[in-house]
Amino acid sequence: MHPRTLQGLAQAAYANRDITSAIGFYLRAWEAVQDEPALAPGIANELAYVCLYDLSDAEAAGRWAMRMEASATNDIDLARLGLLRTRLASGAPGKARSTFTSVAAL
Repeated sequence: MHPRTLQGLAQAAYANRDITSAIGFYLRAWEAVQDEPALAPGIANELAYVCLYDLSDAEAAGRWAMRMEASATNDIDLARLGLLRTRLASGAPGKARSTFTSVAAL
């Protein structure tokens, strides 16, 4: 499936608070991103925020921030990365909003 479609499915699942499905779709989109490399920074950014705010895992969010940095291609990507770094510096909120079980895999 095309990464843009998978990203859309992830966003829809997230909007419905189905974090587990959203993460699955985001990871599948990341695996397929070679079909449209321009999507890589956005997918990495969204996964970083899911890790930070829904899983309360700043370490996993930091890994996705590094992937975002490696794939950033324009000023918008860099601006999003700056905002993400600021939020990472603030740390993860105290309580995870999801009970996703394999956070270590992210």
